[in-house]
Order: sequence, then structure tokens, then C-alpha cells
Amino acid sequence: MLWSTPWGGSGDDGARTVRAAGNKIVVVGYTGSSVLPQALNGGGNWNVSTSAGASDVVILEFNLNGDQQWGTLFGGSGSDGVGFHGLDIDPVTGDIYIVGGTRSTDLPLLYTTDWYDAIPPPAGITNGYIAEFSNARDRLWVSYASSSGEANLHAVRVSQDREIFIGGYAAAAFPCQPSTGLYSTNALLGGQDGVIMHFDVAHQYLWGTYFGGEGAGNGERIQTIAIKENERLYTCGYTNTQYLPALLFPLTDEGIIGSWFEDFLQGGLDGFIAAFCFDDAVGISAPVVADQSQLVVRVDASGHWYITGASAGMQPILVCDAAGQSAARIGTCGH
Repeated sequence: MLWSTPWGGSGDDGARTVRAAGNKIVVVGYTGSSVLPQALNGGGNWNVSTSAGASDVVILEFNLNGDQQWGTLFGGSGSDGVGFHGLDIDPVTGDIYIVGGTRSTDLPLLYTTDWYDAIPPPAGITNGYIAEFSNARDRLWVSYASSSGEANLHAVRVSQDREIFIGGYAAAAFPCQPSTGLYSTNALLGGQDGVIMHFDVAHQYLWGTYFGGEGAGNGERIQTIAIKENERLYTCGYTNTQYLPALLFPLTDEGIIGSWFEDFLQGGLDGFIAAFCFDDAVGISAPVVADQSQLVVRVDASGHWYITGASAGMQPILVCDAAGQSAARIGTCGH
């Protein structure tokens, strides 16, 4: 063991999630303390030392020697929390992203040309929020992610090309964003469904969808997400929806020999795992091909490859030139 220390104040405190990148370690949690060890660095930094509600989010930054560099509160007059995987660090800029749930109707929102949702949560209901702080520790983007019922954001991950992926759950009226050619539904099937949100580097909303079935009660929740390079988004969580034609849980067998696939709900709640394909051309319309039944491969001036006519499922496609020489090897999801 190199380092182990308590951190907190006079009330109840909890560290929820930690990430490290570059020369800093960031810890985010919650606090009900009126007095706690903060590091307010002045200047343009976001520095809040007084709790605004019963429970606020606390953001801590340490250097690699364990010396505290920054400590501040974030929240409103209600209870605020952060998801168990609700923290990530931009791999290029060092900006800090946090997501979670709030009952505050007065979060310190901030948006300029970014996508935003300014609708506060209904009285006594938890809704989601998204917040970004710069590497210089200043507030850059704060938005609600609202729902007419319970909603919460559990996880955020920033990809290598600085796009932001967020997972959680929500009831009705969540702000979805369908995208042509990608899995998407803006219809709530159960009491609560999982949700996925995808933003570009300018915080424009590219893709957002419910993910779940018609299970009663809490239905589905996405608990965490992972990104494999710029190829795939993985999510996992839990569901109480049986896979039956009437219940519509979106199970999909990728069809790869030896891969795990189970279509029977074993208990009241089971875990689920889901993979989605994406690339840096999300939001760009593919060239129109008249006959969608033919396998056609095209590349545009920006170097983006487009494939139509491929069957569903992950598969390798070898593209050859007229002389039969290999020009490219592509993995496609067949969507």
C-alpha cells in the first residue's frame, strides 16, 4: 500500500468514483458536512465552500503525490449525487465530466452554444444532470437531463476523439435523439428504461435512446459503459423483462460461434450486456444507393467508409482493387 487516507468533515461524506489521467487524480462523491477540508484556489476556478442543500456533490483533485490541489462543492438547494461511474477525464484537455442525479431545481446551469436541457426535476423527484469543468477548474457546461418521472445518470466515458457517452435510466419524456441507421427509440416501454446519450466535442446531441423492455416497476437501468477505441460502445445493467414477443426486450444474437447468448430471464432481476457500434461518422448521412440488396463499399473525400447490403452482425470485409490486391480490411456491424 502506497497511500490510504480518510477525507471528510463533520457530517456524512462518501467518495463515489475516481479517475486518473496525466498528472492528476480526481475523486467525486457527496457530502453533508458543513465544514470539510477544501482547496479553493481562487482565480477563475469554480470554488464553492458552503453547502447549498442537504447533500452536495464534492469534487476533489490531487496530484500524483497525493497532495490536494482542488476541492469544491457542486449542487443546488436539494439533494445532489454522482453516479458510481459518473466521472471521466477528457484524454486531450484534462477536462472533468461528471453525471448523476439531482433533486435541485436551481443547479448552476451553464450553456452557450451547447445542447442543454433547462427543465428542473419535478418536486420530490430525482432527474439527471451533466456537468463539465475545465482543466483550469472552471465550470464549462452544466445541463439537466430531465424526465417527467424518476431519472438518473450513472456513467460517463469520453472517447479517444473526445466524444461523450452517458448511460443511466429514465421514465417518460426523457430527451432522446434518434439517428438514422443507429438503434434508437424515443418510446418508453416499461416503468423505467435504460438511456444512452452521445455528444460530440462541441456538446451537440448526436444520438440518444431508451434501451429496455416492458418490465414493470424499475424495468431496466444502465449502470456502466465502456468504449473500445472508436469502434464499440458496451453497456451493462439489469432488467426484469422476460424475452417474449409481447415484452419486446431488445435481445440480439451477434451470431458469432462460441459467443454467449441467453434468451431466458433466470430470476426477478438479471444482468444484461449490450454492444453498439459507432464511428466518427455518426451523424453524417451515407451516400444513397438505389439497390440496398447489393454489397456496395464506398469511401468519401474525408476517408469515411460506407457499406450497404451487408448482413446483420459483426463481420470482416476485405476490399480489393481491380487487380485483386487488398485495399482495406474493414470490420462492420452491418447496420
